[in-house]
Amino acid sequence: MTRKVNSRELKIGMYVDSLDRPWVETDFLFQGFLIQSEDDLESLRRQTEFVFVDEEKCDMSSSSGSNPAVPASGQHAEKQMREVKDDIKKAYIVRSKIENSFSSILKDIGMGKAVYVGNVKNTIKEMVDSLINNPDAMLLLGQIEEVDAEAASHAVNCLIIALAFGHFMGLKCEELETLGLAALLHDVGETEIPKELLDPARIKTAGEEALVRRHTELGRNILQKIEGIPLSVIDIAYSHHEQVDGQGYPEGVTSEQISLFAKIIALVDTYDRLTSAISGKMLTCSEASHYLYIQREIKFDKNLTEKFIKCFGIYPIGSLVELAKGDVGVVASASEGSHLYPRLILVLDPYKHPYYPPRLINLAAFCEGENAADYVIKKMLPRNAYGFDYRAYIRREFGMVA
Repeated sequence: MTRKVNSRELKIGMYVDSLDRPWVETDFLFQGFLIQSEDDLESLRRQTEFVFVDEEKCDMSSSSGSNPAVPASGQHAEKQMREVKDDIKKAYIVRSKIENSFSSILKDIGMGKAVYVGNVKNTIKEMVDSLINNPDAMLLLGQIEEVDAEAASHAVNCLIIALAFGHFMGLKCEELETLGLAALLHDVGETEIPKELLDPARIKTAGEEALVRRHTELGRNILQKIEGIPLSVIDIAYSHHEQVDGQGYPEGVTSEQISLFAKIIALVDTYDRLTSAISGKMLTCSEASHYLYIQREIKFDKNLTEKFIKCFGIYPIGSLVELAKGDVGVVASASEGSHLYPRLILVLDPYKHPYYPPRLINLAAFCEGENAADYVIKKMLPRNAYGFDYRAYIRREFGMVA
């Protein structure tokens, strides 16, 4: 049974069932919650004149926030969302720097100018530090950036994915910087391939396919002329299309002759191509992970592939998912041991209307209790699900350039 209560008369322990206005016009994360603190009371009084209280769900013995299964609300929710936005904006600044630096390198290569990689190396160091401190923000940013098939975008995505995986594997900072540089430069040979031949939709002749495959050799030749490029990075540019079964190119060598970093970049390159516009496929992260899994011991190293999938989890950061109750959200982070219950940025309500502003929810807080079934992830969604461009929505709501 619900009753109308003036917001000034609310008390801790009352259960707010509905408001005097639409929930989307407020900053509350959920439609219905238990008042647990003075912050909740202040937020309700600031945003409403009256609310409807469900007397059967009230718990007047509640203290200030001892129940972990109740979602954050009010000022605490605002603080959490501000932190997420701040992290994304910081990651955006670093990503923009590396993308601009890499675009300049590609331009210089195309014009036959001398190439200086010092700025790129310094920015990669900055990115390593950023990713070690907050890997989730950098990975999420990579998934909400504008979809395109440009070489710079693919290279930077590979850089971020490779660094995240390398960090997961316990690589040292110096190793991460080398792996990152290799990820950024692995396809530099494509600058000497006619652009139309790189279109995934094009049906190529045998001669055209052979020319595209030469990008590994061309990349090696380009990097050998640039001062300051480690030999290991040059090798990766040449060998990242080798396969563990010996059916890759350019040399057709088997697993024991392929370096660890080349095996990593092979996984990273394929994963980003499958999940971005560059392949023309745009698979979900889950579908791409499944492809890698079935190709383990064929194209990819078995142990590395399984570690890669474990690193990014069942619901990789940036994935679009739908809850059993109908809400749609973007995976924002997942802690070790709770990959089934990540933290989401909710973007659509159960009726598939956008949330304004977006809302944050930690599914781990709902893995038990009478409503637990409502907060189970029902399925992963393609990026254009329900005709909603969630990438543009988050960029806009987070104050980024759309």
